Amino acid sequence: MVKRYITAELSALAQAAAELGAVLYAVGGLPRNALMGLPPGDIDITSNIPPAGMHALCAARGLRCVDVAAAFGAVRVIANGQSYEHTTFRSDEYDAGGGHRPCGVRFGRTMEEDARRRDFTCNALYYDIARNILCDPTNRGVADIRNRLARATSDDPSIILRDDSLRILRLVRFASELGFAIEETTWQAARAYVSGLCDISWERKRDELIKILLSDTRYPGAQTGEKGPAASSVLAGLTRLYELGALCYILPALLEGAHVPQRPQYHKYDVMRHNFHACAAARPTLALRLAALLHDVGKPAALKEKGLSLTDGGHDSAPVLLPRGMTPMLRHDTLGAQIAKEALRRLRFENAVVDDAVYLIAHHMYDLSFSAKESTLRVRFATMGRKYAYMLCDIREADIRGSGYAPDFVASGWRGVLRRMEREGAPFSMEEVRCTGNDIMQWLNLPQGKAVGEVKLAMLRHCARHPADNRPERLQKLARGMLHDCGA
Repeated sequence: MVKRYITAELSALAQAAAELGAVLYAVGGLPRNALMGLPPGDIDITSNIPPAGMHALCAARGLRCVDVAAAFGAVRVIANGQSYEHTTFRSDEYDAGGGHRPCGVRFGRTMEEDARRRDFTCNALYYDIARNILCDPTNRGVADIRNRLARATSDDPSIILRDDSLRILRLVRFASELGFAIEETTWQAARAYVSGLCDISWERKRDELIKILLSDTRYPGAQTGEKGPAASSVLAGLTRLYELGALCYILPALLEGAHVPQRPQYHKYDVMRHNFHACAAARPTLALRLAALLHDVGKPAALKEKGLSLTDGGHDSAPVLLPRGMTPMLRHDTLGAQIAKEALRRLRFENAVVDDAVYLIAHHMYDLSFSAKESTLRVRFATMGRKYAYMLCDIREADIRGSGYAPDFVASGWRGVLRRMEREGAPFSMEEVRCTGNDIMQWLNLPQGKAVGEVKLAMLRHCARHPADNRPERLQKLARGMLHDCGA
């Protein structure tokens, strides 16, 4: 079962190790996934060979070997374009707190010793490559995989989760990706030591959050079963983070929405859980999942801004008088965009991802009732651009599906307008307007300046409604009127 994933180069390396009296194992994801009928992903290997010995072994076989973290026994072997990370058997020592990096490492001699320092039984299976033997040194790994159960390798899970609190997030991530339940004593230990996450860097927490938010894409089909479709793995992951008490160390702003009610005719869930459901319903791209997760994060702030109680969002009319037309959660999109920007920057997300998520949060309330005329929609979609126009459809669909009342909702009206615009050749950016700034200056005898940009923007808006006019000769005829309309 595992053997079919072993390359000829890796088999040859294992045989060379055997000639030196060592056993080379594939460990972790490869044997685990092979038992589950899943692709292997990265291939990790291990043995009692120290880094210097692995360098020498690779050199003798003409293979590249580069240090990854030699002090921790990790090197990378590169053979025929395939990369394998080799780690020497070891045991780790940790300082007090939940910091991720061991303060001391002692190289070991046996597979059993190495297994005790690994995180979960499903990741502590060892496949003897040369002899085609699967080893289960914890005596629980195979059974836990068959029972779809995430369990710490130690009989006392606190040893595993206290020393390295990143494992708490990995626990949630593996359970989400693989569709596993979490063994009870392991769960309780994670809850007991969750405060150790304050010792984990924002970058590492970000990386695990990303994997949880996209857990349904890691092994498509692995999460289906009694609990429903794969997207529920995202919902399960977010719910577990909340129940563990981990959110305050990752996205504390989400907690503001816990138990904050919403109008029941529109929402089944409180604000926080609605954000969870919308995230799980969103198309699986990082920016969309983040935008959906944080799209209503400004609702508690909107209530506080108006001097209202956090319970007032669940009523049609607030107990205090508000100006006409002002609902209790009005401006939550604007407030939420700023809250989300700060939260995502704290987690060190790339600027492009932050910009996309924040843009969608700021605009997700546009045309809430889907009552805008097509001409209005065309202008709006053209000025925001093709990418954001389609993403706005995505976030609206996730928002409504996440309400709990319309799981199959599609923004068909908006998407129909976009399809017609594309079919008719409507421009979605200033660059797609078929004239240049120099053309406009020449046609209207204008100097370079603000008026040129205003005329071109007017052309974009016009051609969004009338795509057939997006021709230089036609735009030249329209330019004078557009200049007049701009007030220049």
